[in-house]
Amino acid sequence: MNIYATPGSRIIFAYPENGRESDQELAKKHLKPGELYTIERTDVGDWHTDVCLTEIPGVWFNLVHFEDFVLRAEVLWFAGEMERQLRAHDEAKGRRGWVDLSIGDLCNLFDNERVELDMALDSKSCEEVIHEAADLGNVTMMIADDARRLIARAKEGRPRA
Repeated sequence: MNIYATPGSRIIFAYPENGRESDQELAKKHLKPGELYTIERTDVGDWHTDVCLTEIPGVWFNLVHFEDFVLRAEVLWFAGEMERQLRAHDEAKGRRGWVDLSIGDLCNLFDNERVELDMALDSKSCEEVIHEAADLGNVTMMIADDARRLIARAKEGRPRA
């Protein structure tokens, strides 16, 4: 774990058994093994480093409980393909053009993209499969983003827009 991780860096609660007993109890009270958290601040000391997380404000955890979050090479590559597809539509639809679509519209788009992926698989064109898989991945991301925004609105006590 990088003790000089910057605010906004993502880390995984991976080692609940590490640290002193009091560290373990605090971590087990607030954190879930395997979950991702966002660094708000770090305090590098002489003998240990503490970290405050965005998701649990005001509580400091011993950094020995965490590991760096690193994307797998395949996920990073596919994210690049997805981003390339999104950017191709930025001028026409805007950088986040999906936010105004209803969940029904997004589900219809998902169905259409799934059919296009099936056709690409039938064509046996690897380039077309990658293109359509990235399109389908983007629609899936849009649906997940809609759900993420709904969760945030509910936490803030705001109704669905």
